[in-house]
Amino acid sequence: MRDMTPPTPDPEQKTVMRIYAAIVASVILQSMPMVVAQGIGTLILFGAWVACGIVRRRSKPEGLAHNHMIYLSRTLWISSFLLIVGVALAGMWVLQGGDHSAIDRLANEIMNGSAPSETVLAAAGKDYFLTNFRLILGASLLTVGPGFAYFFYRTLRGFLRAGRGYRMADPKGWL
Repeated sequence: MRDMTPPTPDPEQKTVMRIYAAIVASVILQSMPMVVAQGIGTLILFGAWVACGIVRRRSKPEGLAHNHMIYLSRTLWISSFLLIVGVALAGMWVLQGGDHSAIDRLANEIMNGSAPSETVLAAAGKDYFLTNFRLILGASLLTVGPGFAYFFYRTLRGFLRAGRGYRMADPKGWL
């Protein structure tokens, strides 16, 4: 009878898989609506990005780790660029098309010499968000969504290939 256990990944492959997993975990943590989780996610992302560079420098140029670290580093840089552009476009879209009456009322109150309380500030922020929810959601999906989709596509593709022990065909390519 044949042994059906899958082959055990080598240490280099395990390292690559751990870095991919750390980056995905960091993005999940950063997406949570808790400041502590977002901070931990940011630290994990920074650590994984540094580990990516260290592993790339210490590995053989023809090795699995070197190949995937180039691919992953490129994924992070391009995704970051796309997300920054997306956030700027979403901000401009909301600025141009949003109903800013809640903020205008608050600004008028401040201009008249009044210092609004935290409760008034929180209420104005909530009112602004609820008034512009559909615009904010639509602008976010259309401008920031492609950056996230690109990130998740490349990360999943790299993770699956690394799990099988395969190198990326063109680690410096855009796709």
